[in-house]
Amino acid sequence: MHALSLIKYNLAIEPSMKFVFSSAFICEDSETAKKVAFDPRVRMVCVTLDGDIYNPNGTLSGGAQETNDSQNSILKRVREINRLEEELNYTEHKLSESKKELDGIQKRG
Repeated sequence: MHALSLIKYNLAIEPSMKFVFSSAFICEDSETAKKVAFDPRVRMVCVTLDGDIYNPNGTLSGGAQETNDSQNSILKRVREINRLEEELNYTEHKLSESKKELDGIQKRG
């Protein structure tokens, strides 16, 4: 997944965001990141959900920081926030539909 697709930003800064993030892939795990980053047909910077960066130029930088509870990375948090936002939007939509249905029932009865 392209890193840029995970980021919300103002369209006024789109050129800058594309410059910084369009050449990076987000990968679920290190094995996938290695395959993508070092594949001669792809050769793109890959970042794992733990924050490890695989650069096709041969560098690897470490990612996840220790916390009191467990190892968490910013990318994992962003992914969870995006999932929760989608769930909230879905739930709000269903609530709106239910309110409309209830209003219709009350008007008839």
